[in-house]
Amino acid sequence: MNLSCQDVTDLLAEIFDRSLPVEVQTFVERHVHTCPDCGHRVDTYRATVVISRSLPKCDRLVPLPPAFEERLRTLLRHAESRQC
Repeated sequence: MNLSCQDVTDLLAEIFDRSLPVEVQTFVERHVHTCPDCGHRVDTYRATVVISRSLPKCDRLVPLPPAFEERLRTLLRHAESRQC
């Protein structure tokens, strides 16, 4: 089984909740250990999960300031276009 960088990106949530079949998890781990870009992506995702879980719970949704939301969307589009 060969996994592409896009495959790894698509499986990020499953990688961390360990819901992948063992053989797929093994291929993912092998790919991540040999691909610096995917290793960085997995490390960043892991850090995001840890930070997010450490934040206090909020009882209500607070909208983002429009300028911040637009900047965030621009950065996400740019990051998406740079994926392997």
